[in-house]
Amino acid sequence: MKKYNIVDYWNTRKNPCTKDVERFVKLTKLNLSFVKLQVSGCKKILDFGPGYGRVFSAYIGVKEVVGLDVTRQHEEKLIEESKKQKFLFKFICKKYEVDKLEFDDKEFDAVVSSQVFLHQPPDIIENIMKELIRVGKKVIVITYMDTKKNYDTIENYSKDNRYCFNYNYYKICKMNGWDIYEKHKSRNQIMFVYKERSHE
Repeated sequence: MKKYNIVDYWNTRKNPCTKDVERFVKLTKLNLSFVKLQVSGCKKILDFGPGYGRVFSAYIGVKEVVGLDVTRQHEEKLIEESKKQKFLFKFICKKYEVDKLEFDDKEFDAVVSSQVFLHQPPDIIENIMKELIRVGKKVIVITYMDTKKNYDTIENYSKDNRYCFNYNYYKICKMNGWDIYEKHKSRNQIMFVYKERSHE
């Protein structure tokens, strides 16, 4: 069986949304409310894995958004949505796994990652979280986490061909000295913000 490859997977998956339309609409409303509140006052945002711009309507008052994704298949839709929301938009397609992002430290007022972390394999998830907090003053996360299931390890990953992974993000944040704010949960969907710990 072919090993999961992030770029290959997203270049062939036409619809980035769940097939459960009713649940998707309900979750999207919750997600938009959460993101809108968290980006209030932000001028420059990095949207890490924007898909087709599902949370763009939450960026009220934001001046500039950089969208970073592994596929170009939704680029036109993203540009169209950014024009509707009236913010400057730059799209970057990075067709390889994140090692070091080509942005300055704290370049963004916030990084938004909606439904992206759960698709990152165990060997890179922690580095991605580190890079996002390096380039952003805070990271706003919407993802899947089920504390009743075992968390993924590299060993599990190597045995399987899966596209979704389960992590204890709270534990990862604690291990790296990041503070978590605004935790919310809806079934197995979680929304939270993490920041670097203040040493004042």
